[in-house]
Amino acid sequence: MTPTATLHRLRLNRRSEWLVVELTGGDGLAGYGECSDACDAETAATLLGRLVAGGVPSPDQAWRWAVAAGGDLPSRTIASGLAAAWEDLNARRAGQSLSTWLGGGAVPDVPTYANINRGTTVRTSDGFATHARSAVAAGYRAVKLAPFDGLEGSDRAEQGLVRVQAVRAAVGADVGVMVDVHHVLRRDELLRIAPELRDLAPTWVEDVAPLDEVGDLLAIKSALDCPLAGGEHIGDLADVRAAVVAGALDVVMPDVKHAGGARRTLDLARRVWDMGCAVALHNPTGPVATATSGQVLGALGTGVLEIMVGEAGDREGSVVPRESVHGGYWRAPGATGIGLTLAGAAWDSELGTRTWS
Repeated sequence: MTPTATLHRLRLNRRSEWLVVELTGGDGLAGYGECSDACDAETAATLLGRLVAGGVPSPDQAWRWAVAAGGDLPSRTIASGLAAAWEDLNARRAGQSLSTWLGGGAVPDVPTYANINRGTTVRTSDGFATHARSAVAAGYRAVKLAPFDGLEGSDRAEQGLVRVQAVRAAVGADVGVMVDVHHVLRRDELLRIAPELRDLAPTWVEDVAPLDEVGDLLAIKSALDCPLAGGEHIGDLADVRAAVVAGALDVVMPDVKHAGGARRTLDLARRVWDMGCAVALHNPTGPVATATSGQVLGALGTGVLEIMVGEAGDREGSVVPRESVHGGYWRAPGATGIGLTLAGAAWDSELGTRTWS
């Protein structure tokens, strides 16, 4: 029986909107794949309608459709959400966790770090420091912030640096601090603050330059003398190969929402791991993408997972069973597939679902 595809939407708060594809068949089972953070819900519904117009395609067919559409981020993200939903559904039909279905074993508790950026609504040094302390009190042993977002003026690099200094002072020397530049600063601005930023011993600095600007990456890495991270929007190894081969990138960050779903992301992660890079799955979204990502890392056997911390809204209660992160580790639900379903009341109050069959 051809499955039915449904697009669900939940507006968590003013900043975060989650979009999830659900596939249901005639056997009473359902699979879920997240497709957030690439376009708005109306655009996502239009793209998904085009993708399934001739019937719900397989994961490989969905990815080929996205590539044929130009490989843009919204098309790849919708295809990835559909692929992840298929993979979740097939694992449930096999009576296995997604990790086992992908060729791995039981999922251990997966190490995480707290992304405090969206949850820091008071965008001051004290605001970032307070949020960082809260994350550490909740058990996280590493925090990430994007300190340069929204800053203006000739001293914006120095303004952002003060925020990083405040976070480091708040969490102490034993907690990791990741700095996401978000491509906001120019090379000369980063080089200007490099000595002070280096003294803060960041775990990594992220998105300092485009991946194809290998010379800039190498110059900034040399000045910072710390690992560089990037690759959240990649869809293929070719997108990062030059930077990895040159030694300009140390941590590669594929995202299940953009890289083609669980199996393609796992394959990409294995290949960059084999090339000597660490893997940290990019995941600034909801519990569905988190569960898919945790299962991928379980199959990979290494890597760290990003968790959005402190956003307004009931994140944990948007799924059943409630999402579980304790002591800085994500804990897999003990069930088949990704192990969870949508909490209908939480989603249906915000929806306007779209269904195709």
